[in-house]
Amino acid sequence: MMSLQISPIADHIVNNMIMVSGTERSGTTIVGNLIGTAQGVEYSFEPPTLIALTSIINQCNGNEEKDRLHLLFKAYCYEELLIGAITGRYLNFNKGDDSYIMNIKDEIEIHNRLEGKYRKKDIENTIDKIRLAVKLPNAIMALKSLSISFPTISNVITIRNPNDIINSFLEKKWYNNVSIKSPTVFWPYTILKDYKVPDWVPYEKAEWWLSISEIDKIAYHILINWEFIANLKHKIVVRHEDFVAKPENITSQLFESLNLEPTLKTAQVLKKVKNYEIKHYPDVLSRVEEKMRNRLQELFACI
Repeated sequence: MMSLQISPIADHIVNNMIMVSGTERSGTTIVGNLIGTAQGVEYSFEPPTLIALTSIINQCNGNEEKDRLHLLFKAYCYEELLIGAITGRYLNFNKGDDSYIMNIKDEIEIHNRLEGKYRKKDIENTIDKIRLAVKLPNAIMALKSLSISFPTISNVITIRNPNDIINSFLEKKWYNNVSIKSPTVFWPYTILKDYKVPDWVPYEKAEWWLSISEIDKIAYHILINWEFIANLKHKIVVRHEDFVAKPENITSQLFESLNLEPTLKTAQVLKKVKNYEIKHYPDVLSRVEEKMRNRLQELFACI
């Protein structure tokens, strides 16, 4: 079967894009926002279609099926996210959202976009120097597959002390018995015994996952993500604790690694990090099942 294509520039854009990922509550939002402020970067915050698509990519087996899914990934990233951002069609103007466009872009720049008229061929003549960045927590398991088709994607991964991640999850109550039986923030999922099981839980472990404590559910979530991170060959790791302690230094190193240039908006976002109040969480890691706890500590030390 002949391979379907979109356009040569779409291949270039997707191969040059930046994927920001990591376990939820590990600092992906602030790192993604900073990257989104960089000169020539168009940033998309957790696009729902990619959440579903990366879940399917994780689960597919045949090469032909993966090729089709990667075509959809490329088409969505290029045609919808990037061109939609450049033309102003995909921008979020809700001030209460983390993805509010004025958090990362200058008001005059956005005003000029909305006043413009765009033709596809004109956009493609000037788009080659623009980079797309996408923040997609929990998409780590799809990155290995995507890296085969798009080998030069830049994977930026956030890591945080597992004790703090677990505490933050507990505050959100995402994995308690009420949440996993009611409308929930995590999706896609499967249903087992009237409970929602996240898509990243292997089928053969679904009953086990439902039977363990809330803390162990969270720990397993972190663990399964970190195992993939440890085996991801090409990645830039941002450790949350280092970033909060020295935000300007870590941002400078990150931008240099990605070949990005800061803007005035970058400095404004960094000011928010400087005012970040560090929480001192109680010890809950000691309550994680021993084997999982030991592995989490090993991975946290070596990633």
